Amino acid sequence: MVLNARNDDKLQAAAQALRARGGTVRAQAFDVTDAAAVDARLDAMAAVFAAGSFEQVRNELDMCARLFDRFFADAARRERLEQTIRTAYQKLPPMIRIDLLLQIAGSALDHGDRSRGQALLD
Repeated sequence: MVLNARNDDKLQAAAQALRARGGTVRAQAFDVTDAAAVDARLDAMAAVFAAGSFEQVRNELDMCARLFDRFFADAARRERLEQTIRTAYQKLPPMIRIDLLLQIAGSALDHGDRSRGQALLD
């Protein structure tokens, strides 16, 4: 996908709409304030991804996307969060996978990383 000004505007609008839907994510996502807490939370998510219900998995992936945005400056954690999302979303419907990719691509754009935002959508 080639991003131009028109596509960039659409991507930004889609990302804002997805972030506005944030009420579905548990408040615990906002309690994660340091890198060690991110690692611990990701470790705990593995059990949910293995045996959780659709809603539980979806909520955890939404949390991952929010943490991706929150810890964007931390390249190692950002990569781990992206890999977690890409691995765990395989069992979900395509529209949800697209929503998650749009959300993290929007985060990359919000942080000024246009090339990363485009790479996430390719």
